Amino acid sequence: MKTLQRHRNPDLIDRCRRFWRREDADRPLVGVLVNRMQPLKHFPVSPNDGELEPSDLHVDAFLAECERRHEAAEEVGGHTVYVAYPWAGVPWMGAVLGLEARFEGGHAWSERLPGDWMAHAAESLPWNDRWLDKMNELTRAAVEAGNGRYPVGPCHLGGPVDVAAAMMGAEQLALAVYDAPDALHRLLDTITDAWLQVVDQQYGIVPRYDGGYWNANQPLWSPGRNMFVPADAVSMLSPDAVTEFVIPRLRRITEHMDFSIAHTHSTYLHALDPVLAIEGFQCIQVGLDVNGPPLDEVLPAMHRIQQSKALIVAVCQESPNDAVEQTRTVIDALDPAGLCILVYLETAEKGKAFFRKLGVIDRRTD
Repeated sequence: MKTLQRHRNPDLIDRCRRFWRREDADRPLVGVLVNRMQPLKHFPVSPNDGELEPSDLHVDAFLAECERRHEAAEEVGGHTVYVAYPWAGVPWMGAVLGLEARFEGGHAWSERLPGDWMAHAAESLPWNDRWLDKMNELTRAAVEAGNGRYPVGPCHLGGPVDVAAAMMGAEQLALAVYDAPDALHRLLDTITDAWLQVVDQQYGIVPRYDGGYWNANQPLWSPGRNMFVPADAVSMLSPDAVTEFVIPRLRRITEHMDFSIAHTHSTYLHALDPVLAIEGFQCIQVGLDVNGPPLDEVLPAMHRIQQSKALIVAVCQESPNDAVEQTRTVIDALDPAGLCILVYLETAEKGKAFFRKLGVIDRRTD
């Protein structure tokens, strides 16, 4: 695979390298992600809501969106770049595994498997090559169109337990822990096998940049293959259930990758300890939920993470002023070594206002 270099900003690559090593730093990495909370808000799909098909995802429209997001990231600056990947918000992994994808009001999701989920756990899942082909088509198109102007990363995939929850429903997932543990283990193993196959296909397409790869969901460079691994469905499970059913699949994923980022939220840190115990997670991301606990109640967990892992703090606020307040609190409270703060704002104008008010982070320049 051709290697594409980004010569104009070697300092950012060096900062990312030091982030993974958790080396001493005078300040954390701080970046703004524009319109990432509602990625399908302007999705150019057919005018009628309903079933979403791979043919609804047009390459030209996708590449136009890549250009808009790249321009917005360059305008805002900070310690991030735009990393292209197949449309965020599409339930890619569920669709690849045969779930019907639906789209309505700017949101997409996967429908449950028809019939008894345990029957599917005992057999192979109905793999849908059309969705996988579309994912790979969009990735190849972004690599060609970006041509080194912006990097391309692998598609963001829902984690195995999240895909299982989509297949059977969150309530059935929680009940299966007690009523059908063997079948649930088989289903999670099958999903994990497929997950790794899809990741390998994606890494057969995306090129290396400056000797490494860019994570698309959390735009950080690393010296090797890396993935962001969600597990939002753990919010429905007890710590014991997480340890038995979720952790073995997360460990398999980290053993397959060079670098891995675990995803959690401030509203369900009860599952943090078993995730911290996975050596292959070099980094943990904590999303600060708008309706979650106060930040001062979350900071102790972040301190624990920093004892052994790099940390990404996701700040999700509508107002740049509120985002600045949370960011300053995090900067003041935590060690800047191995710390990245990613702020989710709706527009580039809000992103620029955030940096003007924050006033302590150098911004990228051409």
